[in-house]
Amino acid sequence: MNFEILKKEFDTLYAQLNDGEVPEWASPGLTHAELSSVEGRLGVKLPQVLKHAFFAFGRIEYDSPFYLKPALIKRMQKLLVSASSNDLEEDCLPDDIGFQRVYSPLEWGASDEWIEMRAVLDNILEDNLYAIDPKQRVAVDCNMEWLKHKRFILIGSVYGGWLFINLIDESASNYGALYIALDDVSPCYLMFKVADDYGSFLENMKSSIQRAIKSGEY
Repeated sequence: MNFEILKKEFDTLYAQLNDGEVPEWASPGLTHAELSSVEGRLGVKLPQVLKHAFFAFGRIEYDSPFYLKPALIKRMQKLLVSASSNDLEEDCLPDDIGFQRVYSPLEWGASDEWIEMRAVLDNILEDNLYAIDPKQRVAVDCNMEWLKHKRFILIGSVYGGWLFINLIDESASNYGALYIALDDVSPCYLMFKVADDYGSFLENMKSSIQRAIKSGEY
């Protein structure tokens, strides 16, 4: 995947969402040295696809659509209805969960904003996840115990939820996969895999914006 080309495509798409002007949607890309310092600080080896993406552009922040695949939505809705003892209805989960931001790796575990965001998340987990009946914890292609692991890293946010990357076990098939945990499906708590890697996540972002522009939803 050519992330320099992808960056230009995002410039064009975000301009269409911003009355024709390209907004400040991303910070500059990182250097090899900067990413190596992140690996040393976090004690992980960053996936190559993630490195190549962050060479092209760093932090992303711009409210935009992010659509989930219909099969995944249908699967999760059924699980949520069952886990809630039918308190939730089958349309309880929207197809567009709304992208907000991805932090630069330089911020992971280090910046004041990231630390504050992590503290907010920990409070929410204490109130919304750990306090509820385990049967109401809906995990799809993941394990909620990962939320306690220091290498299951918070890297961003969506509306009503949080974005993580799995850097727990380099030998595992899901190393580098991205996951979302949603707070706003009370009485349940939902976590699911959203992409196999960061490149796939960005491609989903691009196709989501294209879909929204075509439909006139944004």
